[in-house]
Amino acid sequence: MGKTRYRAINYKGKRLYVWDLKGKYIRQGNEFVKEGKIPVVDNEELELNKIFLALTKNKPFLKKRVKHIKNIRKKIYYVKVWEITEANDLTILKNHHKRGFRKYHLDHIYSISEGFKNDIPPEAIGNLGNLRFIHYKKNIKKGGDVDDEGREVINEIIKKL
Repeated sequence: MGKTRYRAINYKGKRLYVWDLKGKYIRQGNEFVKEGKIPVVDNEELELNKIFLALTKNKPFLKKRVKHIKNIRKKIYYVKVWEITEANDLTILKNHHKRGFRKYHLDHIYSISEGFKNDIPPEAIGNLGNLRFIHYKKNIKKGGDVDDEGREVINEIIKKL
């Protein structure tokens, strides 16, 4: 008895698979693959996705903040940093009462993106010593840049950790 074969069709903008004797696709689990091609399953990638889902469970706002990031390791890093950041008592920072979309933004002096690139622990980037509220225009202009002040701040935090 041979394998059931399917062919791919487009129906109302969706790709569907229909039974066809001369079809090029076969079903493997819940997926359709071209016969002779075995999908590569990356166990490490699956484990990282499980970690990400566990971190963002019941936290849709965090999931939404990282949906544009393709690298799963980077997504996990950002989520960890933001969890640590928001766990701090931000009311002790200067200008905390001015926080808002077009007011003051919470700024990581040493940026999250640079922290990821340089393998700095999320605990250091999310540390209260690396946080400040600055005017939104200044924060947008700064972006992911790190100046000498940021390097000094992060070095001091890492020494204390």
